[in-house]
Amino acid sequence: MRHPADTSDPAAGYRLNPAWSFPPCCPRASPGTAGSIHQRGGDCSSVDSRCGDKDCSGLSDGRPTSKQHQSNRARLGSIEPDSVQGRRFEERARGFLRGQAKLISLRGRVATAVPMVRFAISSIALGFLVGVPALANPASPCESSVGSPSDIKELRPGILQGYLEPKALPDSLKLLPAPPKPGSPADVLDLARAKATIAIQGSPRWELATIDADLHFPAAAKIFSCALGVPISQETTPRLYTLLRRTLTDAGLATYRAKTHYQRPRPFMRNGQAICTPNDEAKLREDGSYPSGHTSGGWAWALILSEMAPERRDQLLSRGIEYGNSRSICNVHWSSDVEAGRLIGSATVAQLHADPVFRADLKAASAEVKALRRRGLPPNGNCELETQALN
Repeated sequence: MRHPADTSDPAAGYRLNPAWSFPPCCPRASPGTAGSIHQRGGDCSSVDSRCGDKDCSGLSDGRPTSKQHQSNRARLGSIEPDSVQGRRFEERARGFLRGQAKLISLRGRVATAVPMVRFAISSIALGFLVGVPALANPASPCESSVGSPSDIKELRPGILQGYLEPKALPDSLKLLPAPPKPGSPADVLDLARAKATIAIQGSPRWELATIDADLHFPAAAKIFSCALGVPISQETTPRLYTLLRRTLTDAGLATYRAKTHYQRPRPFMRNGQAICTPNDEAKLREDGSYPSGHTSGGWAWALILSEMAPERRDQLLSRGIEYGNSRSICNVHWSSDVEAGRLIGSATVAQLHADPVFRADLKAASAEVKALRRRGLPPNGNCELETQALN
């Protein structure tokens, strides 16, 4: 099939029309001589490396492939167009194109089939690109496997240094809207939800909320054990244990720009009701309520663990939601505090994935979980209480 702009007789050979639209990876024909078909705007540099071995010519218009470009370019490098050798090469090229013209001049079904074949091949190629997401982000062969060191610094007793530098932490003050103003509809909703939790005091759900409030290790490591379906401890899952401690620090610290800025009073300071951790009351009075740091850490854990164990995704995310709800049940956070905490937890996890040490720990911790699951070891959390409280 001749190009619409080409009026030459196929029997006499195709004229290489400069109006052809060559694909980006194929050199554009320059007007003037047959020898210039390998030039791109006068630049005789090598064929675009993106071409590889692909056929840039389509199926039937007679344009040379990338391999042909490379071979012909080498042969043309020292050939003068008006020399005997140049004229011979031009004759061979025109002979090849003349043969192509005769084949393509068969009209009817062939003329109709060629565009359809092109369309089919393009569709298949697009399907591979869109339908195989694993090809979009291949694993880097240079990815480090070096995780956290054994002598991680403690920011204060029991609190390990996180993965993220302070400047890399999500800025909760920029990410979050201001907390509800007293008397606003959102504040009225917070008050109503806090009042509804008072009846839960003394129930299994209250007891679970009390357990959830304790983020000191090793007890805190067991919080997601039942949802994960394997034991979590420094002895059975050392890499996961370290990962939980370090990500808790990151997710907690990420809440503090907003906490210290707004200094929102906590529910028990307004409704005068009990909290599930009375020994913490004095400290909590000095610590802003918005957003919830516990919720940020718990939701970050739920996201990370569900990535490690996608077969337990629903159980882990459900437990993450209930972990945040425990803060409202304990009467130490408003409902809007909990919702804001989940947002900061999500932002923290997104930032953590940019850290190679975190990624190395995540990979190692995933292997630990898979190994424990193969061994059939039971969880070490209070699964019976969780079942009573959450069902």
